[in-house]
Amino acid sequence: MIWRLTYFVSEARKTDEGWLVLGEPGLGPPEQGDEFDGVHHQDDGSEDVVTFRVLDIQEGSMSIAGPPSLRLRRDDILMGEVER
Repeated sequence: MIWRLTYFVSEARKTDEGWLVLGEPGLGPPEQGDEFDGVHHQDDGSEDVVTFRVLDIQEGSMSIAGPPSLRLRRDDILMGEVER
């Protein structure tokens, strides 16, 4: 079965592996090892196709690996699908 994943970003900080994202899970919810394949920027309505892999998830935050060149910002929505 295919599950949609979303994560609502309150704050994002770059780390050596990618990003520490503070926020709230939406659909899914995402689990360690899952991948997001896009990000929607609510401030300007644009979307980026990019892969982020969940390294660790805790209440209120998650660590993700992904391209450091992409700028995550407040109110972004990470999106993806996973088979479970």
